Amino acid sequence: MNIGNYGDETDLQGTLTDGSNTLPAVSFISDSSTGLYKTPQGLGVSVQGTATLDIRNNALISNVDVLEPYNVLYHGMDNTGQTNCSAIMLTLITASASTGRSIYFPRGTYLFTSSVTLINNSKGFRIYGEGKETVIIGDLSSNSSMWWFQDASGITVGNIYFDWDRRNGSLLARALSFSNPSDCQTNNCWFYDMQSPVFMYVDNSNLPDTNQIYRYNHIRDCFFDSNGNDGNGYLMVSLSYSSITGCTAINLRNDGGVNFALQLKNECYQCILSDCIVDTAYRAVVFGNGQINALGCQQCVVSNISIQNCFQGITLFATVNCIVKNCVIDMEGINQSQMAAISFLFNSINHPCRDNSVTGITIKNFLITTEAIIRLNQYSNDNLVVVDMLDDSTASLLLATFGFNTAKNKVIFREKTGGFATATISNSEL
Repeated sequence: MNIGNYGDETDLQGTLTDGSNTLPAVSFISDSSTGLYKTPQGLGVSVQGTATLDIRNNALISNVDVLEPYNVLYHGMDNTGQTNCSAIMLTLITASASTGRSIYFPRGTYLFTSSVTLINNSKGFRIYGEGKETVIIGDLSSNSSMWWFQDASGITVGNIYFDWDRRNGSLLARALSFSNPSDCQTNNCWFYDMQSPVFMYVDNSNLPDTNQIYRYNHIRDCFFDSNGNDGNGYLMVSLSYSSITGCTAINLRNDGGVNFALQLKNECYQCILSDCIVDTAYRAVVFGNGQINALGCQQCVVSNISIQNCFQGITLFATVNCIVKNCVIDMEGINQSQMAAISFLFNSINHPCRDNSVTGITIKNFLITTEAIIRLNQYSNDNLVVVDMLDDSTASLLLATFGFNTAKNKVIFREKTGGFATATISNSEL
């Protein structure tokens, strides 16, 4: 079996031949002998075995086993949306957990009436479809996850449309859950009318050395429309070196409750939340730890977030050495008490919100005069906030308020439009 005619040092292109079977224009993105090949038709072929790969000269891979994906239709699934696919899916993911073979959903509609749970997997694998042409309908009788991967490693879900069918009285739930994950991903998926799209979490926050165990997890380029439900958006809990990027969350309830659109929760370490859009939610972005006397996120970065029509913009909860930058917060249409564009909160004296930097912020249409644009609650220390533009807002605003036992915080408003002749702050830390 030979692979040749590579395009550059990171993308080999040619043909993969196994006896009489030839797959054209295969790409291999690695300098390893084990990986995932992809045909132009989008069918993943897992390749495992002993091989020699030289990216500087003609590439040779020998003694390789080709593992074609499980096509769910060949294994008895119904793609008309009339028959429950849960049992067959459990069989397939159990097989993939030991073989590493991908699971492929051709275009169509697939019904799931019970949660499918995989506990542990020895090999990583991929589940993928044909984008919006592959529709997964959830109609569960319990508040659970449609697909739940426990102690997951190297599992990727991509190019699938998840929808929740409540016509039969099913409860709202999550589409995907990954507990204790490492190297797991959700890419290019759509989620509609459900409580939450993707939940990646450590199921025991007291595990030793947590942020060195569950890492390298990513949620990328996904779209979530909650359809007005009182649910939550994309969530990561106590992970490290992980990210939520390029995602959109819209139409969550914004009239009360505790829902959020984007959250890095508890002790996330060196995680990234970037290039996302939130339109209509109670809280747009939350990161940190609300548990009493517990450490929050550390050294995380939130950047390039566009926020509209949210009761609270960005909330930092007992975070330490985190960065927020280059975000736009438009609060048009919101007129409630306790609202704020940026909030710093604490959960105990021992765990203040400290040493965080919030810069490059644009705030628009903050119209309620009884609340502060920037709120630093008690025990918020050594934080910096720089608002580049405060635009189209009420002139008599309370720009910032500081709770008791705050120290060494600095809030800077670089440019304010619309007058602000009576704008005030609660102490001299502006």
